[in-house]
Amino acid sequence: RRLGRLVADSQAAQVEAKFDHLKLPTDKIISVRPSFSLFPSFTYLALLFLPPLLLQVDIVLAESVLTLELRQVPASIAGLVWNSSIVLAAILEERLLHAGIKPSNMLELGCGLAVTGLAAQRIFSNSACTLSDFDEHVLKTVQDSVDLNGPWSGPEPTVSTLDFRDLASAQALVERSGNFDLLIGADVVYDFSVLELPKLVRHLLGDKKAATALFVSPVGRPRMPEFLAAAADCGLAVTTE
Repeated sequence: RRLGRLVADSQAAQVEAKFDHLKLPTDKIISVRPSFSLFPSFTYLALLFLPPLLLQVDIVLAESVLTLELRQVPASIAGLVWNSSIVLAAILEERLLHAGIKPSNMLELGCGLAVTGLAAQRIFSNSACTLSDFDEHVLKTVQDSVDLNGPWSGPEPTVSTLDFRDLASAQALVERSGNFDLLIGADVVYDFSVLELPKLVRHLLGDKKAATALFVSPVGRPRMPEFLAAAADCGLAVTTE
């Protein structure tokens, strides 16, 4: 237990160092059990030999601690708790909820464990939230996590297939769920496939007024300059910090 606490403290310090400029309470943001899930390279190897694990993630928000139960995805980077997902969850409360911004229809892109999307559903309990990924196996595990965190006080999150590179899948999603007024993505900008993402974002948001796409990535992620340029080329108003 003591080792787990030390590991969690170390992880929180890493998050604080990477995201200090956002002025969020990152020194208190995260504790994760089991502790070895905090080491990406080791976890990836461990997941090759272990059955799916049950993780508990505690996200400390301004006025409460948000606890999520997650079914870990075996043998996949989607089975890791990424720093960006925790920070983005905190941003949703710090920057949106406290500013009176309440989206009606949210979508998490490339959700993986769906830490941010599940947190968003808790924070905006009366809003609809869709958790999307291209990997069907990942989505089955995400549905387990949706069930584990129920019952929900408002709408239950829905799980849907979505591939960044496929506008047809985006069109099918819009036909089922309508256009979205908030898109969220945690550390999804990392290879050339995301250069198609701005087109997808434009299509998913449609012509909704005040619609927003909010992405969080560690500083220095490859492809970020190209992604921002592609977003501007699509006519999206881009701000960074």
